[in-house]
Amino acid sequence: MPAMRYEESPQTSAEYLRLTLPMIAEHHLGANPINYAVLYEYVSGNNPDLKSAIDKQLGSGSKLDSEISEQLFKSHVMPANASRLEKLQNDILAIVQSLEVSVSEADQEASRFGESLSECGEKIQSDPVSVASMVQELIKHTEAMQSSNTKLQAALDHHAQEAKALREQLQSARREAVTDALTGLLNRSGFDAAVDDILSDAGEDDHRSCLVMLDIDRFKRVNDTYGHLFGDRVIKLVAEVLRKTVKGKDAAARFGGEEFVVLLPDTPVAGALSVAENIRKAIERARIWRANGGETIDNLTLSAGVAQMREGESIQELLERADQALYKSKEGGRNRVTSAEPV
Repeated sequence: MPAMRYEESPQTSAEYLRLTLPMIAEHHLGANPINYAVLYEYVSGNNPDLKSAIDKQLGSGSKLDSEISEQLFKSHVMPANASRLEKLQNDILAIVQSLEVSVSEADQEASRFGESLSECGEKIQSDPVSVASMVQELIKHTEAMQSSNTKLQAALDHHAQEAKALREQLQSARREAVTDALTGLLNRSGFDAAVDDILSDAGEDDHRSCLVMLDIDRFKRVNDTYGHLFGDRVIKLVAEVLRKTVKGKDAAARFGGEEFVVLLPDTPVAGALSVAENIRKAIERARIWRANGGETIDNLTLSAGVAQMREGESIQELLERADQALYKSKEGGRNRVTSAEPV
């Protein structure tokens, strides 16, 4: 699921707004942040999964309703840690509502001040002698206006600090949503988003990219023999090797369990095989001290499969071919790298 990214120009955002509001009206949806975010993502085309889901819904002759919109928001717009982001959204709404109250109060005070000026102007014309008392009246209203403005500025400062803190929390939550908690590498959602970015930058040259799929050999035996905590240490070791190996625009992710993937943009097959081989050798040389058993574990290995993206090929097809190459490595005795391409 792609991460939420809103980097459009003000002109483009205004155009998306123009397209979004009629859809909200057409489907009789409330103009709340959830409905707006769902339809904004839809009209922008930045979220293919969401667009596909809505097109399917509309293609069946059905309309959107608030319940469907909320489901779409949670499954396609909001990252995995939905409850945390939902709380952040509510906090932001509370700030906005509080700010609206402060602005409204200041606006009312400004209105009263304007009325007072108007009244004093009329009195001056009809009764020039009472200028002194009217000046005192104006001073009183001016002080009230200044007090109201001071309160508004304080409210703005306070809300700005709150908004900054919430923004930082939101950025942290989004990072967590695309990061594997155990290893700190990208998770599957984060990898999907990174692939979109990398291949978008590559443009017509995306067929130069290679993908490496890796799997820890006999990992179930490692868990069964040494325990799951030790198994976690092995997974972290592989992640650290990947982190030291991948450079620049390369993207490394834990795909689940003991499986990892590395996308190498603008890298020929020979280069990708070299990267995979370096990773394999690093794990083969690795030693992990196991305090519980008082022993050093040195029989860790992994297998890898390498595939190069073909012109017009989808990332899913590339993953499948790399997985097939990985399977051949397993069949061939493990602890080896196999290419899906002729070398």
